[in-house]
Parts: sequence; C-alpha cells; structure tokens
Amino acid sequence: FDSHHCWCYSCTRAGLWSRCFDCRHCWCYSCTRAGLWSRCFDCRHCWCYSCTRAGLWSRCFDSRHCWCYSCTRAGLWSRCFDCRHCWCYSCTRAGLWSRCFDSRHCWCYSCTRAGLWSRCFDCHPCWCYSCTHAGLWSRCFDCRHCWCYSCTRFCTFQSSESY
Repeated sequence: FDSHHCWCYSCTRAGLWSRCFDCRHCWCYSCTRAGLWSRCFDCRHCWCYSCTRAGLWSRCFDSRHCWCYSCTRAGLWSRCFDCRHCWCYSCTRAGLWSRCFDSRHCWCYSCTRAGLWSRCFDCHPCWCYSCTHAGLWSRCFDCRHCWCYSCTRFCTFQSSESY
C-alpha cells in the first residue's frame, strides 16, 4: 500500500513522528471522514498519535491534561472539560486549527523542540497544514495554501521567503 505519507507518533522515537507499527490504541486522521479525526479503521492514510505519553494526543483517560475527542460536536476536536492544558478546535473555520479563546494556552508545532509541541517562538521551523498534501500535516514548502499555528497570529504566507 502507499505508506509514504502515513506517519504516526511513536513514543519509541523520543517524541518524533515515525511509521505506525501498532495503530490499535491510536486516534487517527482519517481521510474517509471528511478530514475529521476519528478512530483508525484504515491506517494507510492517517496520522496516528501514541496514547502512551500522558498529555499528548491520546484517548482521554484524564481530561485534565490531555486532548479529548468530543463526539458531541460532529467529531471535531473541542475543549477538554478542563481547557487549561488542551488545544481547541474551531468548527467555525472549516476545520482549520484556530487559537484558543485564551491564547495563553495555544501551542504550535516547533521542530526546534525535538518534534514536540511547544510555544511558537519562531514560525520558520514549524509544521503547516497544507491543503496540497491531502489534508495531512507536512513540512511547509509552499505556504500559499498553508496555515501555521502561531501564538500571536494566524500566518498565511505567500512564499517560503516570507518566514
């Protein structure tokens, strides 16, 4: 199968994205459900995240420190019951990541932190959501169609030089 774009979060790789070897305990990005995060039925086209690292993407065992998947909002990511430690997903922006209501708890992906989610200090080394990559997170080469999550603003870049 075509697996060159199917990567999962593996705790065996020190927080780096890696191939998915065991998807039975992950939540995955399924292209079969209009780009919404859902339980992994076909891992060939998804991103997966290991639930073995508390506070990272995972099934919600402790909503106080992890992301929760809310089936009450059309399958979109939404606030945890305690949002102080979580990302929020805005269904008002066509499925794009948007800042929390309280931006102090908004984080963006920085490759300067060994592949872990961290505060956005420099958007240059971040991962962007590119509609040119079938809705998958990928390195941003052509940011004209990407959104980059920033603590300070939404970034719609015209070219890589504008970083």
